[in-house]
Amino acid sequence: MNITYIGHSGFYVELEHCALLFDYCRGTLPTFDFTKPLYVFISHHHGDHFSPMLFPLFRGHPSVTFVLSDDIERRYSRTTLRCLGVTDAEYEAFRFVAPGRQYHIQDLDVETLPSTDEGVAFIVQTEGKTIYHAGDLHLWLWPRDTEQWNLSITRRFQEILEPLRGRHFDVAFLPIDPRQEEDYYKGFDYFMRLTDTDEAYPMHFWDQEDVIDRFYALPCTEPYRDRIRRAERSNPHVKLFSSFEF
Repeated sequence: MNITYIGHSGFYVELEHCALLFDYCRGTLPTFDFTKPLYVFISHHHGDHFSPMLFPLFRGHPSVTFVLSDDIERRYSRTTLRCLGVTDAEYEAFRFVAPGRQYHIQDLDVETLPSTDEGVAFIVQTEGKTIYHAGDLHLWLWPRDTEQWNLSITRRFQEILEPLRGRHFDVAFLPIDPRQEEDYYKGFDYFMRLTDTDEAYPMHFWDQEDVIDRFYALPCTEPYRDRIRRAERSNPHVKLFSSFEF
């Protein structure tokens, strides 16, 4: 299994018989092996995870399937997507997924979890591997919020993840967001203590890659520090984001 970091929350995962692309919105794509089916996962509609302009980029691929959170379907009508260049045939092939469901999509078993923000988190099982991509499912604690609100979001985050207690993941992609100041790492830390995860890749750090080093050095990471990974970036010189939609 080869993993390429594209930027922010975007990752490309190439397995023996298929390839998975998570939360790509812009930046340099890796070179695809066209002999393998490609599955493009989008966790929600936010502009740092999804661009409606991405669909035509994959028209040269002989086998591509889009797995999209259903908040995208609610936000972008079929007519809107047609105006953006999505053909009717492409739209018919979209798989819109809802939170808290299980799906069998060709050679993949896909589970979704609700998010503490928008959309879904993905659990993908294929070729004997189990892969977790959090999307924006994270412990969103903010200095500006009240203690009561932060306690509420903590309970919600823990309730969503509780079914994963002790579950094995070969790979997990998890947010650490430096905008949260001292609370940036707490969702990642909770997931690693709750689950049996072999390799965990930080994401959603807004090109502030130094936060990975700060996180790695925290005493709380000692039990799982050797399982924190950095993926090779497809193009470290690409500026991924110029504007955002929230």
